[in-house]
Amino acid sequence: NKYPQGEILRYFTNSVDFQCVIGKNSHKKRYTIVVRGSESSKDWLYNMFVWKTDITRLFEDTESNKKKYSAIRVHSGFYKMITTDNIHTQIIDFMKDQIKENPDWEIYFSGHSMGSVTSTLLSYLMAKTLSKTKISVVALASPRVGNLAFKNDFESVPNLRLYRICYKRDIVTSFPSFYYYHV
Repeated sequence: NKYPQGEILRYFTNSVDFQCVIGKNSHKKRYTIVVRGSESSKDWLYNMFVWKTDITRLFEDTESNKKKYSAIRVHSGFYKMITTDNIHTQIIDFMKDQIKENPDWEIYFSGHSMGSVTSTLLSYLMAKTLSKTKISVVALASPRVGNLAFKNDFESVPNLRLYRICYKRDIVTSFPSFYYYHV
């Protein structure tokens, strides 16, 4: 369970083959969540679920939240990857406990392709929950996540920043294209 300057804390998976590992580095005062990209046939199937779904049910059920978040729509396959078996809630609750122990630590997310897009969605939800914790995402070859309302809301979260790294000729980063936007 040890690696240089850190340790692996927990591995998460669900019934639709989402997988991530959470580690910590005491020297850098940070937690790292690494999400696996497309590997199985299930993953590739969920990549193709390009219709959008709203995310209102992920937030506290108040009238103001219904109004605010009802316009925000994201890729339904990526949404399903992080919400099946409530894996997003399990990960966020686990990180809440970690941050209680180390409130001044930061959280870093990373992943490649589908791992980067699900990292983007998870980091967004986590940043809204852990509003005093700095959260960064290093998204490698990320497809687009959601509509313009998602992009705008993601970019307005003060404790969240994203570094999107891609090769300019990588076609995966240009999909899905119709009314989807990069953050």
